[in-house]
Amino acid sequence: MLIAQQKRKENLAEYILYLWQVEDMIRAHDFSMEKIKENIIEPFGLPPDIRRKTEEWYSQLVHLMKNEKIEDTGHCRFLINLVNDLHRLHLELLDRPEETAYRHLHRQAEPHIRALEEKSLHRYMHETDTCLHGLYGLLLMKLQKRKVHPETQDAFQHIGKMIAYLAARYKAREEEEETQE
Repeated sequence: MLIAQQKRKENLAEYILYLWQVEDMIRAHDFSMEKIKENIIEPFGLPPDIRRKTEEWYSQLVHLMKNEKIEDTGHCRFLINLVNDLHRLHLELLDRPEETAYRHLHRQAEPHIRALEEKSLHRYMHETDTCLHGLYGLLLMKLQKRKVHPETQDAFQHIGKMIAYLAARYKAREEEEETQE
């Protein structure tokens, strides 16, 4: 919960990837709060108040995933909405003449995005979704200590730079909107 809150403030893309990992951990623990408490929450030795809030947070996610019927696959609707928000910004930045830096990053990443789309067995909603799912796959490979081919690492360097820039612009926009309120 604390990690998620921090990531949400700092980097929307990392937040999305982190919560996709949490969704997978919930699935791996069969949506059992007892297993989640034992294997995920207790090892951290959190103070009682933070532990209670963390348990509530996981419990809410368990209920949300069940209510949205994504027990086997898929993502929570609020995460899909955030991915779509990032994609809208992606399209907006590509259309802005002054966004030469982002267009340059996109041009460098684009052949790798197309290759990822071709290799994928899944059809993603749009480019941003493809990028995030690709980065999530890379994260899982690293967590499993699987060897990542140098060409794959190079491809994801380009995709990662583009997504990092996009997330930074999203954060800047949110901060700007907060100051206007």
